[in-house]
Amino acid sequence: MIIRSQQENESLVQRMLRRTFPKTKTGGSTIYSPEAFLLEIAKESARSNRRSLNQEFVLILVRFDVSKTASDLTNKFVTDLRQRLRVYDVVGWFDEQLGVLLPETDRQNGHLVANEIIRIGLSVDLVFDTEVHVYPWDDEMAAVSESMGTEFDNDDSSNGGIGQEVVDQAHSELVSAQLASGMDGSSTQQFSAIDQRSCMIAFSKSLPTPWWKRTVDLVGASIGLLLLSPVFLAAAVAIKLNSDGPVLFKQLREGKDGRQFGIWKFRTMRVDAEAEKNQLLHQSEQDGPAFKIKDDPRLTTVGRYLRKSCIDELPQLFNVLRGEMSLVGPRPLPVDESFACHPWQRHRLTVLPGLTCVWQVKGGRDTKFDDWMRMDLEYIRCRSFFYDLKLIFRTVFYALMFRGSV
Repeated sequence: MIIRSQQENESLVQRMLRRTFPKTKTGGSTIYSPEAFLLEIAKESARSNRRSLNQEFVLILVRFDVSKTASDLTNKFVTDLRQRLRVYDVVGWFDEQLGVLLPETDRQNGHLVANEIIRIGLSVDLVFDTEVHVYPWDDEMAAVSESMGTEFDNDDSSNGGIGQEVVDQAHSELVSAQLASGMDGSSTQQFSAIDQRSCMIAFSKSLPTPWWKRTVDLVGASIGLLLLSPVFLAAAVAIKLNSDGPVLFKQLREGKDGRQFGIWKFRTMRVDAEAEKNQLLHQSEQDGPAFKIKDDPRLTTVGRYLRKSCIDELPQLFNVLRGEMSLVGPRPLPVDESFACHPWQRHRLTVLPGLTCVWQVKGGRDTKFDDWMRMDLEYIRCRSFFYDLKLIFRTVFYALMFRGSV
């Protein structure tokens, strides 16, 4: 797919939309400008072209006369719409219309969403028509693209012009971020085409960390390290007495914006546990790319207790102080497991990973992987100061009641 925006040929209404709604705040999200929305379509088409399954995604066009519709009515409609959409869906201006981009959505579900959009419009006294277009585009969509000075080339389904450029640019940004964080050049050479595709997700709509969240992280981690220092000492002594090897275990995880960092934990397994992982993959009880075994044979006696009490996670308070993690957020996955996630699941990388999350207090080992990912995305949508405090207190309660997972 090739997209070439010709801004010099845009109409008066298009210029008005671009200048009036470059990044209009609506319930914590934005109405993308025509140029930004086109780029999101290019990114999604590039991802779709590189997937062997689930290639479809949907673009819904909402047709109403912007010049004759009150701005407060439009903003109310978009605010209500954003509350009903998924966190990774995109709303923006497209060909003098409002567009809704639904990644990894088929035609049937696209029409269901279109009907819901009409219902939302009626609730705010806004009447309009909707059109549902499914990628790969039909002839009607190609005609629309030509009318707005944009060319869609479906013949280039594997290596789209700007689509590949978007992937390459995202890959360059990822490499730059890793080099800035101190990773060596050999690590950056290991990315394959599928890694580039999945890493691109993290750079599309990264969300800033609110000031209150960083304040809670700094205060909470500092107090936690001070009060729990005797627990740190006791855990370290127990680990050394129980088995040979280091007290702490460091593993590479993928965090915000796809940046990799070393997560710290008290060692709960034998020293050669990582080498044994491949032999146990077929025993994983977790669906999806995550690897989890209830009775993991690699656990030491002390390690099993540390897992059950969640004490093994406490060294991650240092990761919180360093700004690599937050007290609350999606749990960071090992790099190989994170790369294996579907694109919609990788939108969890738009925020800092957390020491605890919704999955740990509401889900657990029996939760399906897709439901786990949906919990993370729902947290991103609903995160707030009091919600974070609630999850922190519930995590402490579960730890004291020895309801952690092993």
